[in-house]
Amino acid sequence: MPASLILVDSSVWIDYYHPRGASKLKHFVKTALQQGTVATMGLIAVEVLQGASVPLVFANLQEDFLGLHWLELTQSTWLEAAQLAVRLRQSGLSIPTTDVIIAATALHYECRLWHHDRDFALLARQIPTLHETTLT
Repeated sequence: MPASLILVDSSVWIDYYHPRGASKLKHFVKTALQQGTVATMGLIAVEVLQGASVPLVFANLQEDFLGLHWLELTQSTWLEAAQLAVRLRQSGLSIPTTDVIIAATALHYECRLWHHDRDFALLARQIPTLHETTLT
């Protein structure tokens, strides 16, 4: 695995695959794909693949995702996600569980997290070690 992976959230993938998605965002993702630094995880794959309208689109998306670095969630990753959720709630933030799991995975694997989701920006204010970038 490359030293500096980028975990790309489903919010970015949705824009990336949309015909009228932001060209700057598409450029960043395409460059990272060419460099082999893009990572994913099962939760993100499910979020993206479930949007496939027909079997051919599903098959093409699945093929794309199978070519990425897959980050596996271990017992410790799940527990880190739970601890993160508790910490956020104690700070008065209620972040969706899926986003907490994605953020915990990025933290666990020391990946940069690319997203287009305000919840991650809020989360990063509480967790300065989360290296996140909002792509637009």
